[in-house]
Amino acid sequence: MKQTTKIQQRFADADSLGHINNIHLQEYFDLGKMELYADILGDRIDWRGVNLVLVSIKTDMMRQTRLGDNIEVESWVESLGTKSMQVHQRLINVDDGLPNAECHTVVVCFDFATQRAIPFPDEWRRLIELRQMRVSECRGCSQTMPSGSILEQPKAGQLKVEKFF
Repeated sequence: MKQTTKIQQRFADADSLGHINNIHLQEYFDLGKMELYADILGDRIDWRGVNLVLVSIKTDMMRQTRLGDNIEVESWVESLGTKSMQVHQRLINVDDGLPNAECHTVVVCFDFATQRAIPFPDEWRRLIELRQMRVSECRGCSQTMPSGSILEQPKAGQLKVEKFF
């Protein structure tokens, strides 16, 4: 099961043309990650001790997100390593079910006392793996991009600029 986060837009999120600024799109993805972590790990995260730290982020915009769009963020753990995991997210337009943007992040388990990445605690690993099993149907999902999208995906892992809106 993917974690779904309903997004409440704010007037200040948009520019004078009604487009949602890319900085705010990232904030929407952050809200989704926070709900995902809370759903998987509950109160096990010690924000001053052993924690999750984002170390890499890549966001692709497929089409415009505008003020007033009915949007939500889908989030799931795509893969789990010894000390890191990859989180995949989509900003979905609920009205047509298509993604406006996608975000891929790498998160590490980090011990602030030693200032080092550490292996995930066994309990965390078990909970994350359980969540991964529940979203296994997401692996290999392909989403058809709407006409006019910025990106098309001719081959797995390869992006091509098609046109700008």
